[in-house]
Amino acid sequence: MVVMGHCTYAGTFPEEAAGLHQLFMYLFPLCNGMFFMMSGFYLFESRDLLGLWKRTLKGVVLPGVLMLFFWHYFYEFIVNGVPFSESGVFNLQDTISFVCNVILLKETSVYWYLSAYIWVILVWPLLCPLVDFLAKGPKREAWFLGISLGLFALNDLLGNRLFHFGFSGGGVLFPACVFVLWGHLLHKYRPRIMGRGAMGLAAAAFLFFMAIRFPMEAYYITRGPEAYLANWHNLPGLIDALCLCILGLNLLQRGEHPVLSRVLPFLSGYTFYIYLIHPFLIRVAAAHRFFPFFYEKFYLPGQGILYGIFYIITGCAVFYLPSLVLSIPLKKILSR
Repeated sequence: MVVMGHCTYAGTFPEEAAGLHQLFMYLFPLCNGMFFMMSGFYLFESRDLLGLWKRTLKGVVLPGVLMLFFWHYFYEFIVNGVPFSESGVFNLQDTISFVCNVILLKETSVYWYLSAYIWVILVWPLLCPLVDFLAKGPKREAWFLGISLGLFALNDLLGNRLFHFGFSGGGVLFPACVFVLWGHLLHKYRPRIMGRGAMGLAAAAFLFFMAIRFPMEAYYITRGPEAYLANWHNLPGLIDALCLCILGLNLLQRGEHPVLSRVLPFLSGYTFYIYLIHPFLIRVAAAHRFFPFFYEKFYLPGQGILYGIFYIITGCAVFYLPSLVLSIPLKKILSR
């Protein structure tokens, strides 16, 4: 879904799939909220701080930093054909500045989620006492859920002028921590949200808040920076991410297919590396006008919405599959 979402920004959508394109633009940001919520499932089961930081350093920071360096030093050469001697990045001052920005988690570009996740791990010792405080009674957990819902709703009503949610610093750390804590509580009470009744309620709530989100975005998007409502850190995004997690947990429990039970764990093991690789491939393709070429050569107009969906999925597979192929050796090298 993330690969598909990034392709919607760079690609050319057929007219027959205009509604589907708009739907993707609404659904795509919800993946970010889902990822933060899912991160909270097991984040507080152990209180081994050094172990957590060690796993994060090896499994997240190292591959992320390597990709940032590759992007910084080779992007102009690969995408625009600028010789290294003219790119201006291979000098001591630029290197020192870039390294400092990486250390301070400022140089993340499209990898803002990576930066936000690292910040969540860094403040994890501060979240643990809050988790322990909430665990002392269901009323405290209910108060936390209610207060966070109220704050998100108030921020929405004020057009993001209360917390100024964004993609860096406290503007992303605060909502990310809220989503992580919601994920922790969701996993804690997982037995209570399993079953057809929970799935039906989650599906209804998802559609309801998606219906709310449409006019909210239409209202705010004409007013400049308040168009953040198209993203994940708002009240509809919080509820919809929760609903998608509930639906996903139920479907995983029910879908014990012999093939899927092998394929899904395999693919999920490379999700992070696909996340790191696919934006670069999309940027390279966009710079070489791949999307207009793909549209001109492979799209057949007037074939209906089903063909439009097939066209979109095929275009996304062009980037997903190479990202997966590159992820396999990269993970093996970095996991040693």
